[in-house]
Amino acid sequence: MNNAQTISQAHEATQQSLWHFLAQLPQTQEAQLLYGLLLAGAVGMIANYSVKWAKGEIEGNLWCYIARDKIRATVLSFSSYLGVALASIAAGIFVTDGGTFVGWSTVLWFGVTNGFAVDAIANKGKRPEWTEDERRERAKP
Repeated sequence: MNNAQTISQAHEATQQSLWHFLAQLPQTQEAQLLYGLLLAGAVGMIANYSVKWAKGEIEGNLWCYIARDKIRATVLSFSSYLGVALASIAAGIFVTDGGTFVGWSTVLWFGVTNGFAVDAIANKGKRPEWTEDERRERAKP
């Protein structure tokens, strides 16, 4: 990772055209951080699904949960997590003040824990709606 150039270094090295800059962008340090964060975030989101499944809060398999039953919540989770990942990269939290990379274990731990948290918040589910009979039954001492 220390050998990867930053986006600003890639921009300086390729003043000739936008296409040359864009061709170098996927190999930059920031892009590598984003790749790691996205992979780790997906693991965290799957862990949140596993916890909900183990507690009996959801039925079915992972694919149905993500792509069919909760597609809006999935889009919300992913877009929220992407914002967290991009903001953390832009803030420079993975590089010390001296410019040293903090290490992949820190990046991956950050990704897993934040992926889990963002998905837990976005996929809370709906509050159950009781009928009048259910309300009366549950109100009895």
